[in-house]
Amino acid sequence: MHEPAEITLKDVADGLQSGNRVAILVRHAERPPLPTNDPTFGRDLPLTEQGVADATRYGRELGQLTCRDQMVVSAGGNRRCMETAFHMLAGMGLDMEDERYVVIDDPYLGGRTYYFGDVAERMALANAENYLGSLNTYFRDGRQKGFNELHVSTSLLAGHLLYHYDAPLFIGITHDLNIACFLAGNGAVASFTEESWPSFLDAAVLFIQPDYTTTCRLLRSPTTNCQPCISKP
Repeated sequence: MHEPAEITLKDVADGLQSGNRVAILVRHAERPPLPTNDPTFGRDLPLTEQGVADATRYGRELGQLTCRDQMVVSAGGNRRCMETAFHMLAGMGLDMEDERYVVIDDPYLGGRTYYFGDVAERMALANAENYLGSLNTYFRDGRQKGFNELHVSTSLLAGHLLYHYDAPLFIGITHDLNIACFLAGNGAVASFTEESWPSFLDAAVLFIQPDYTTTCRLLRSPTTNCQPCISKP
């Protein structure tokens, strides 16, 4: 029987209890609209009030199901990713002054993602018609202007997570493109529509078994019903 691509937080907890390591790549919580022609792509945008509430509740629900003392949290370096991580930790009831729960700034979850190639080509693709169709071509064929080869980049990102974060549970706050690419590169999702694109706090979950075989699944946010919004890099 073909396993469903989508899972729940309970499946994450079950995976941990079965002896798997689990890496969760979560899209940041809700932010205001990206400003046009901003070369930093909204680096300093904060979360909205709704985003703060959703991230806090997400942390509370995750903390009820997992061992908080056996995890590490990382985030892309912009404000909305960092704030999401901080509010998730607050929702878990953790003291952010405790050095065990320092949020690690990881550039490979931000603008230095393994998937991004030439900036000018990527921006031209994003500003052309049918950007989602171009992304789906990338997910299908593994190649697209402005992007590095999909499966190589996915292997590099998975290896990065496995090498740098050895806790049973890793939570990485990142962006929708990283999540969509990681899901597609691992065969969890073949393509996306406007409606199925990773929304705020949706996640790609990688289960790593003791023999290092992996399974990737899509985890929809348990806390938000926001309309999916495709970021343009």
